Amino acid sequence: MPTDEEIYTSFPTCKEKQRLNEAEVVRDSEDSVYICRNGCQPIIVVSTPESEAWSGRGYRIGTHVILNAENLHLPIIGATKRILILASHATLKKKVKSVAN
Repeated sequence: MPTDEEIYTSFPTCKEKQRLNEAEVVRDSEDSVYICRNGCQPIIVVSTPESEAWSGRGYRIGTHVILNAENLHLPIIGATKRILILASHATLKKKVKSVAN
């Protein structure tokens, strides 16, 4: 598995390319939240999956879900190419629960 030092992304607010090891990591109960080193916004959340899938919110990898607001670039060991994990644009949105009246 690639390390935070090998994975990079661009932050939507400041448009700066950063490796994940440059971001601040905040632990929020079961979640790990990566925040831009400039403090502009959260960019990635590594979490446990919710019981109900939410389209466009992230990618499930084993027992975790990666919620990424911008594309993630991961190295392929032994190759010069990288894997691209496309942005899940609903990552930072709050889920609205419908209430029956």
